Amino acid sequence: GKKGIPADGLGMGAKVTIRWNGKNHILTKSGGLMTRVEVNGERVRTHNLKIGDELLIGRTAFIYKLPK
Repeated sequence: GKKGIPADGLGMGAKVTIRWNGKNHILTKSGGLMTRVEVNGERVRTHNLKIGDELLIGRTAFIYKLPK
């Protein structure tokens, strides 16, 4: 099956995916009305990620960056 990165505070039915569309990584939130998903402090349902974006998924924080 598919595995993901666990995020604390991700509510029932909530799903957050990050996919490559050939040009950008796109963050998409589906389900879980009460689950908070933010990029750079603003709530989002979908977002084209940029280097340095700060993500908050539930109560777990991430920074989007490329590997060295």
